[in-house]
Amino acid sequence: MSFGNKLKIIRRQKNISQESLALLLNVSRQSVSKWEQDICYPETEKLLLLSKELGVSLDWLMDNPCPTATPHGTPATGKITVQTFNGKTVVSCYKFISQRIGIGPNVPNYVLFGVDRAFPLFLGEHKNILGYYNNKDSIAKEIESITAAIHSGQPTYRLKYCAKVKQTRFTIQLDQ
Repeated sequence: MSFGNKLKIIRRQKNISQESLALLLNVSRQSVSKWEQDICYPETEKLLLLSKELGVSLDWLMDNPCPTATPHGTPATGKITVQTFNGKTVVSCYKFISQRIGIGPNVPNYVLFGVDRAFPLFLGEHKNILGYYNNKDSIAKEIESITAAIHSGQPTYRLKYCAKVKQTRFTIQLDQ
Protein backbone atom coordinates (compact mmCIF):
# COMPACT_ATOMS: atom_id res chain seq x y z
CA MET A 1 0.00 0.00 0.00
CA SER A 2 1.34 3.41 -0.94
CA PHE A 3 2.09 6.30 1.41
CA GLY A 4 -0.91 8.25 0.08
CA ASN A 5 -3.34 5.38 0.62
CA LYS A 6 -2.07 4.83 4.16
CA LEU A 7 -2.39 8.53 4.95
CA LYS A 8 -5.95 8.66 3.59
CA ILE A 9 -7.01 5.53 5.51
CA ILE A 10 -5.58 6.60 8.87
CA ARG A 11 -6.90 10.17 8.45
CA ARG A 12 -10.42 8.85 7.79
CA GLN A 13 -10.20 6.36 10.68
CA LYS A 14 -9.38 9.28 12.99
CA ASN A 15 -12.28 11.31 11.52
CA ILE A 16 -9.98 14.14 10.44
CA SER A 17 -10.80 16.10 7.30
CA GLN A 18 -8.14 17.17 4.81
CA GLU A 19 -8.78 20.77 5.88
CA SER A 20 -8.28 19.98 9.57
CA LEU A 21 -5.09 18.06 8.88
CA ALA A 22 -3.84 20.89 6.69
CA LEU A 23 -4.47 23.44 9.48
CA LEU A 24 -2.72 21.21 12.00
CA LEU A 25 0.36 20.94 9.76
CA ASN A 26 0.25 24.55 8.53
CA VAL A 27 -0.10 23.56 4.86
CA SER A 28 -2.85 23.93 2.27
CA ARG A 29 -5.65 21.39 1.82
CA GLN A 30 -4.33 20.90 -1.72
CA SER A 31 -1.00 19.74 -0.27
CA VAL A 32 -2.75 17.05 1.77
CA SER A 33 -4.73 16.04 -1.32
CA LYS A 34 -1.52 15.72 -3.37
CA TRP A 35 0.07 13.59 -0.64
CA GLU A 36 -2.94 11.27 -0.62
CA GLN A 37 -2.78 10.95 -4.41
CA ASP A 38 0.96 10.12 -4.24
CA ILE A 39 1.75 13.13 -6.41
CA CYS A 40 4.32 14.35 -3.89
CA TYR A 41 5.49 13.77 -0.33
CA PRO A 42 5.56 16.06 2.70
CA GLU A 43 8.78 17.53 4.05
CA THR A 44 10.53 15.58 6.80
CA GLU A 45 9.28 17.85 9.59
CA LYS A 46 5.70 17.40 8.31
CA LEU A 47 6.18 13.61 8.21
CA LEU A 48 7.23 13.66 11.86
CA LEU A 49 4.16 15.72 12.77
CA LEU A 50 1.89 13.41 10.77
CA SER A 51 3.30 10.40 12.58
CA LYS A 52 2.79 12.02 15.98
CA GLU A 53 -0.65 13.48 15.33
CA LEU A 54 -2.08 10.38 13.65
CA GLY A 55 -0.56 8.00 16.20
CA VAL A 56 1.31 5.82 13.69
CA SER A 57 4.99 5.06 13.28
CA LEU A 58 6.99 6.63 10.49
CA ASP A 59 8.04 3.11 9.48
CA TRP A 60 4.42 2.10 8.96
CA LEU A 61 3.59 5.27 7.10
CA MET A 62 6.59 5.18 4.74
CA ASP A 63 7.52 1.49 4.52
CA ASN A 64 6.24 0.25 1.18
CA PRO A 65 7.46 1.91 -1.94
CA CYS A 66 5.26 1.80 -5.01
CA PRO A 67 5.69 -1.45 -6.91
CA THR A 68 7.98 -1.17 -9.91
CA ALA A 69 7.31 -2.65 -13.30
CA THR A 70 9.27 -5.79 -14.11
CA PRO A 71 10.21 -7.58 -17.31
CA HIS A 72 7.69 -10.31 -16.42
CA GLY A 73 4.86 -7.78 -16.31
CA THR A 74 4.21 -8.37 -12.60
CA PRO A 75 4.92 -5.89 -9.82
CA ALA A 76 7.92 -6.51 -7.57
CA THR A 77 6.46 -7.31 -4.16
CA GLY A 78 9.58 -7.51 -2.02
CA LYS A 79 8.81 -11.18 -1.32
CA ILE A 80 10.00 -14.34 -3.01
CA THR A 81 9.37 -18.05 -2.54
CA VAL A 82 12.58 -20.00 -1.94
CA GLN A 83 13.09 -23.76 -1.97
CA THR A 84 15.36 -24.72 0.96
CA PHE A 85 18.68 -26.57 0.74
CA ASN A 86 17.08 -29.99 1.30
CA GLY A 87 14.43 -29.42 -1.36
CA LYS A 88 11.68 -30.40 1.06
CA THR A 89 10.49 -26.98 2.19
CA VAL A 90 9.36 -23.89 0.31
CA VAL A 91 9.29 -20.58 2.17
CA SER A 92 7.89 -17.20 1.11
CA CYS A 93 10.44 -14.69 2.47
CA TYR A 94 10.62 -10.92 2.67
CA LYS A 95 13.97 -10.64 4.46
CA PHE A 96 17.24 -12.61 4.50
CA ILE A 97 19.81 -12.94 7.29
CA SER A 98 23.25 -14.53 7.07
CA GLN A 99 25.14 -15.75 10.10
CA ARG A 100 28.55 -17.30 10.67
CA ILE A 101 28.10 -20.68 12.38
CA GLY A 102 31.32 -22.64 12.25
CA ILE A 103 34.98 -22.84 11.56
CA GLY A 104 36.54 -26.07 10.43
CA PRO A 105 37.26 -28.39 7.53
CA ASN A 106 34.05 -30.45 7.42
CA VAL A 107 31.44 -27.96 8.61
CA PRO A 108 29.66 -25.18 6.75
CA ASN A 109 30.82 -21.75 7.85
CA TYR A 110 27.63 -19.77 7.17
CA VAL A 111 23.87 -20.24 7.23
CA LEU A 112 21.23 -18.23 5.37
CA PHE A 113 17.88 -17.64 7.04
CA GLY A 114 14.70 -16.45 5.35
CA VAL A 115 12.21 -14.45 7.41
CA ASP A 116 8.62 -15.21 6.48
CA ARG A 117 6.76 -13.26 9.16
CA ALA A 118 7.24 -10.96 12.12
CA PHE A 119 5.53 -11.40 15.46
CA PRO A 120 4.11 -8.51 17.48
CA LEU A 121 6.30 -6.48 19.81
CA PHE A 122 9.15 -8.32 21.49
CA LEU A 123 8.53 -11.79 20.01
CA GLY A 124 10.75 -11.14 16.99
CA GLU A 125 10.71 -12.82 13.60
CA HIS A 126 10.09 -16.34 12.34
CA LYS A 127 13.26 -17.56 10.58
CA ASN A 128 13.69 -20.61 8.36
CA ILE A 129 17.04 -22.12 7.43
CA LEU A 130 17.35 -21.79 3.67
CA GLY A 131 20.89 -23.07 3.10
CA TYR A 132 24.43 -23.62 4.38
CA TYR A 133 27.52 -22.09 2.78
CA ASN A 134 31.26 -22.83 2.75
CA ASN A 135 32.45 -19.24 2.58
CA LYS A 136 31.48 -15.60 2.69
CA ASP A 137 31.67 -15.18 -1.09
CA SER A 138 29.15 -17.91 -1.84
CA ILE A 139 26.56 -16.60 0.63
CA ALA A 140 27.09 -13.04 -0.69
CA LYS A 141 26.48 -14.27 -4.28
CA GLU A 142 23.31 -16.05 -3.13
CA ILE A 143 21.90 -12.95 -1.42
CA GLU A 144 22.77 -10.84 -4.48
CA SER A 145 20.98 -13.34 -6.78
CA ILE A 146 17.91 -13.47 -4.54
CA THR A 147 17.77 -9.66 -4.44
CA ALA A 148 18.01 -9.48 -8.25
CA ALA A 149 15.22 -12.07 -8.57
CA ILE A 150 12.97 -10.05 -6.24
CA HIS A 151 13.62 -6.81 -8.15
CA SER A 152 12.90 -8.48 -11.48
CA GLY A 153 9.57 -9.79 -10.16
CA GLN A 154 10.39 -13.49 -10.16
CA PRO A 155 7.93 -15.35 -7.92
CA THR A 156 10.32 -18.19 -7.01
CA TYR A 157 14.02 -18.78 -6.52
CA ARG A 158 16.08 -21.97 -6.29
CA LEU A 159 19.30 -21.74 -4.27
CA LYS A 160 22.40 -21.83 -6.50
CA TYR A 161 25.41 -21.46 -4.25
CA CYS A 162 24.59 -23.44 -1.10
CA ALA A 163 26.77 -26.35 0.03
CA LYS A 164 25.51 -29.92 0.11
CA VAL A 165 25.34 -31.08 3.73
CA LYS A 166 24.63 -34.20 5.76
CA GLN A 167 22.54 -33.69 8.85
CA THR A 168 22.57 -35.90 11.87
CA ARG A 169 20.57 -35.27 14.96
CA PHE A 170 23.21 -32.99 16.48
CA THR A 171 25.61 -32.04 13.67
CA ILE A 172 25.77 -30.66 10.20
CA GLN A 173 28.69 -31.68 8.02
CA LEU A 174 29.67 -30.92 4.45
CA ASP A 175 28.73 -33.73 2.08
CA GLN A 176 31.81 -34.29 -0.06
